[in-house]
Amino acid sequence: MDKLKKIFSTIILLGFIMPITSSAQIDKPRQLVDFILAVVGDKVILRSEFESEIEQIKESGEQVTPEMRCMIFEELLQRKLLVHQAELDSLPISDEQVEDEMNRRLKYFASQMGGEKKLEEYLGKSMIEYKREMRPKMRQQLLARAMEGSVYGDMKVSPSEVKDYFYKIPSDSIPLISAEFEIGQIIIKPKPSDVAKEYARRQLEDLRYNIVYRGMDFSLAAKRNSDDTYSAQRGGSLGEFGRGDMVPAFERAVFKLQKDSVSQIIETDFGFHIIKLVERRGERVEALHILIRPKLTSYDIQDATSLADSIRNVYLKDSSSFCDLALKFSDDIMTKGSCGLMTDPQTNSFKISVEYIDRDLMRELSLLKVGELSYPKVIDLPDGTKGVRLLFLKSEIAPHRASLRDDYPRIQFAALEAKRNETMQNWVLKKVENTYININRDYFDCEFIYKWNTINKSEQ
Repeated sequence: MDKLKKIFSTIILLGFIMPITSSAQIDKPRQLVDFILAVVGDKVILRSEFESEIEQIKESGEQVTPEMRCMIFEELLQRKLLVHQAELDSLPISDEQVEDEMNRRLKYFASQMGGEKKLEEYLGKSMIEYKREMRPKMRQQLLARAMEGSVYGDMKVSPSEVKDYFYKIPSDSIPLISAEFEIGQIIIKPKPSDVAKEYARRQLEDLRYNIVYRGMDFSLAAKRNSDDTYSAQRGGSLGEFGRGDMVPAFERAVFKLQKDSVSQIIETDFGFHIIKLVERRGERVEALHILIRPKLTSYDIQDATSLADSIRNVYLKDSSSFCDLALKFSDDIMTKGSCGLMTDPQTNSFKISVEYIDRDLMRELSLLKVGELSYPKVIDLPDGTKGVRLLFLKSEIAPHRASLRDDYPRIQFAALEAKRNETMQNWVLKKVENTYININRDYFDCEFIYKWNTINKSEQ
């Protein structure tokens, strides 16, 4: 049962993550005779939608039991209730928000799979086709998330609430915490030569001249030339963004532009850009850009590796210097400010559970003892460039029973989740009483958390 609860909570989380499925998986529900399984307010749950959720669980290798099917079905009912109420409350979700969120997630998935082309191969369709299919679902996900935010408000837990939560757990039910690691890294990004930078700048100058003075279409130029492969596929479009979303030099340039004008060449850590302003809406803009990255050579990568070697030698002479070295030399903006230490994606703690460490990184960590710094390794960075990494194992914590002293961030997170769950349950209970709900009689025997199956049972 605990395993099922864990899977069910994962499904609820995944309700706000765009499903990435193979084309075969996407097509499976279409082979079924579709019909309505439930109505919540003015929202329907189709058999194809439900079976798609089931297929995603099966693809992960889990066996889908009748009990789990009921859990997945109830999660869909709750999601539809959130969307229905969000629309009744007129929660604002713009087309731009839908597009930006979809682009952000696809960009992330593309970086994880080795590029947009590989992602398209996996999906069995182009980004444009996939986005067309996913746009309505993305809007529903954002509406549901907005409604959740409205229900929770600015919810927090006090230290006394955390303690009360922990002390109410029976001693024989205190959870076992998986092995945890404190991991640091220093990333050195190879620097292109002055010759490579000058060549890249000249390439972009030629493109800008052709766009501004010869009438070349900006979007076509972006598709053919931009090194930002994700935006290039969209004609250089970055979607809508606001202040603080881009690096300072880029932001300063774009907010100075007039509609349809093209910027001068802007240099950032990513390379050289030209920007075209499509529209400005207050403190948010919609823009296109073309990026030309100076090309790296093997000599540039070797220089970065040599610098990483020197940093490692400094550390070997003074093992207390890792924080200072990370602050001074690391090019990784995500970890540099925290002395090079990575954080747990759930709790933001520096103690990272083994379940959140990917296999390749775990393999590298297994070669290190606590306090050791790895030899330099050339890696692929999320933005598609190369980097040289030094990996640092600060501590390794064996599996253990949770305690307030050692695991406060985790217990705090669990206490907050329990408070949020109770708030959501109370909200759903009230809304279920005042919302039209009708479900297929095949699900009357499910042991739901809420009494969905008694609302219209007498009418069946």
